[in-house]
Amino acid sequence: ALGANLGGMATPIGTGPNGIALAILAQTHSVSFAEWMSFAVPLTLGLLALAYGLLRVIYRFKGQLPIKKIPVPALSKAAWKLLALFGATILLWLLEPWHGVSAAVIAAASAFVLFASRLLNKEDLNKIDWGTLFLIAGGITLGTLIERSGLAQWVNTFIPWQQLSKTAVSFVLIFSCALLSALASNTAAAALLMPRVRWASLKATSAQ
Repeated sequence: ALGANLGGMATPIGTGPNGIALAILAQTHSVSFAEWMSFAVPLTLGLLALAYGLLRVIYRFKGQLPIKKIPVPALSKAAWKLLALFGATILLWLLEPWHGVSAAVIAAASAFVLFASRLLNKEDLNKIDWGTLFLIAGGITLGTLIERSGLAQWVNTFIPWQQLSKTAVSFVLIFSCALLSALASNTAAAALLMPRVRWASLKATSAQ
């Protein structure tokens, strides 16, 4: 659970809520793949180190774990093609600020190449977790509706953001996120809170 929750923050595609956050933030500021990782990767590594230390303190594990060696077969031509495409996709994502093509377009182009080169076929298309994709799309839609309907602004009027310090604003947002994530899914929490975070940040910036 620690690895999934902490590791999911490292890249924009690590988990669904990251995509929701990027879509909502894009209304005022576009965050590239590299910009996200420049902040999230060091944070993730630090949190993983803390999680490792926590597990060592709680469970005090020691000794050696027997590892069974598994023979590794030679890669096929299709596997090498897949590795090449995978590497090119990552490289293009990281170089987004230089070539200007969005990460979404790059991902769609990579998917097209996968099917055009017949590395994937119709049967593989049916195996895609469409439910998760629609869940993410629904979260993005919900967040956009909350923003455009004025609901986010109405909720934020109850909190005097301009009178609070940055530390207090961060605490309120983090506490709200933790509470809502405990009662609902991370996707729902991101869809409901990201418009509030964006609105609060705009208010804080205008106050300065």
